[in-house]
Amino acid sequence: MALKDILVVVDDTPAAVARIDAAAALAARCDAHLVGLYVIVPLVLPAYVESQLPEELREAQRIVAEEKALRASVLFNERIDRVGRLARSEWRMARGDPTEVVAIQGRYSDLVIVGQIDPDFEAESPLVRAADLVFECGRPLLIIPYIGQFPVIGERILIGWNASREAARAVADARPLLVKARGGTGLCVKPRGGGYGLGDAPEPTLRGIWRIITFAPLPSTFMTATRRSAIFC
Repeated sequence: MALKDILVVVDDTPAAVARIDAAAALAARCDAHLVGLYVIVPLVLPAYVESQLPEELREAQRIVAEEKALRASVLFNERIDRVGRLARSEWRMARGDPTEVVAIQGRYSDLVIVGQIDPDFEAESPLVRAADLVFECGRPLLIIPYIGQFPVIGERILIGWNASREAARAVADARPLLVKARGGTGLCVKPRGGGYGLGDAPEPTLRGIWRIITFAPLPSTFMTATRRSAIFC
């Protein structure tokens, strides 16, 4: 499996630039088609308020929303052009709830790239909720932090593993990145034992199976920890 179609969510947050750059770099690395998606959130008001809203105000709000979408498209094209991927990119604009729109459109992509919400940023409209997309989209999800620059993604990969169905699915979804990585490390916190030496973590004598699980072309490692930690992969 290879990443052929990548969708990146573009919004009005300051972190959008780094997110687009990360998506463009990954698309170039995988020679993938990149889609930038901007979602206009309709103004939702109680019926008794909306009925009294002047048409001039509705039109003004529509114009403001479309101007924001235009600025976002210009930003997207500028950042994509910097890495020479403009011909392999596409711009989309949609209306609706951001999380619902991205969940639906993301199902037609190999990877969906969204941003972590900055708790200190006061957005004028709702942003995509990455935690909800995990359950609603059904496609691999890459969450870009709201702080930092990420010119290279996936060279060294850490995988939280507990031998569950969900863990196996997550690793399989990450295969396009794993096969290009310089190395991968599996981490299991407080592993429980199991039959045939394959509990939450494979026994030391069976660690060779980890290379098969991760599809890693280079030697990969596996380690365990005795303290519980919050691990996000």
